[in-house]
Amino acid sequence: MIENVGVNPTRTGILAALAVMGADIALENERVVAGEPVADLRVRSVV
Repeated sequence: MIENVGVNPTRTGILAALAVMGADIALENERVVAGEPVADLRVRSVV
């Protein structure tokens, strides 16, 4: 679990690229903090 990650759509390209490569990353507890979207990322092994 990686907590309090900024998930502004202009900054999430890396998450999309990792998903295309097969990464299992889920956004949880999405919320807005100081006007910016934030979420906790749950990363799971795909092995």
